[in-house]
Amino acid sequence: MQTHRFTMPTASHVEDQILDFLRRRRRVMFLELADVLSGCSWKVLLSALSRLHARHLIDLFPHKWDMEILLRENMPGMSQGLA
Repeated sequence: MQTHRFTMPTASHVEDQILDFLRRRRRVMFLELADVLSGCSWKVLLSALSRLHARHLIDLFPHKWDMEILLRENMPGMSQGLA
């Protein structure tokens, strides 16, 4: 019988997935993100969000029953408009 091993995504992989999703949406609620990245536990997602916030890549805004996640516009690698 063949066994299947479930491997947890690496921290950087989860962070990359979050940033990719935010680049398309810019603003998302935590519960929606948790649904999109359903292979990750909330603990893994919250840890990744905490690291991204500490690196000043995202802003987090608490709501009564959820949390809003906003991609910062001044992220490294994002094109800046020249006037």
